[in-house]
Amino acid sequence: MKRLATVSTFTLILVSCASSVGYSDDHNTLTDTPATLNQATPGSSFIDTIIKIDKEQTMLEQQARAALDLRIKKAKEEAAMIKNGISMDQGIEDLKKYLGKTWYVFSGSTPRGWDCSGLVKWYYEELGIDIPHSATKQGQLKPKVKDPKAGDIVVFRYIGNKNHHHSAIYIGENKVIHAGFKKGDRAEVISLDDPAFKNNEIHFIRIIERN
Repeated sequence: MKRLATVSTFTLILVSCASSVGYSDDHNTLTDTPATLNQATPGSSFIDTIIKIDKEQTMLEQQARAALDLRIKKAKEEAAMIKNGISMDQGIEDLKKYLGKTWYVFSGSTPRGWDCSGLVKWYYEELGIDIPHSATKQGQLKPKVKDPKAGDIVVFRYIGNKNHHHSAIYIGENKVIHAGFKKGDRAEVISLDDPAFKNNEIHFIRIIERN
């Protein structure tokens, strides 16, 4: 009887232990599962972060490239304007060679003889640009500007008139080179404040952008 009791007691103890172990296993299983899930979440966040950083870097690279392209474009435009300015200034120097020498010749357009629009036409032909041989048509060219630069076309029309009757090349300091007004005149430099332009509207036209 004592042995059976002992065995029974031992059996109960084993059962109790087994039950305890079984509970512990269940607990561990429940504990391990969320631990595994928690480990997966940081991994996904890390990948998402890498993708986000990559996208941001790509965006920054695109912005940097766009900024660089803009600087290159502006540099090219500035270089072209400087080159234009040099050519236009040289053209004015060439015109000055004929001051007091070339006679006013109606419909002429060369240093052998020119009228007002013929002188302007010749100046721009030397720069590789063909423009009309007519003060009225030259006055229709665009764009018109308010701040003249050397080489711009200057056109004149009587107040109240629609058509321009005279044209010249601006050379700076409120002065122009023109062919004169009539037969017997020679190419000369004249101020825009000259009394000859008293009753005139004066417009400036920029065919070439320059510095």
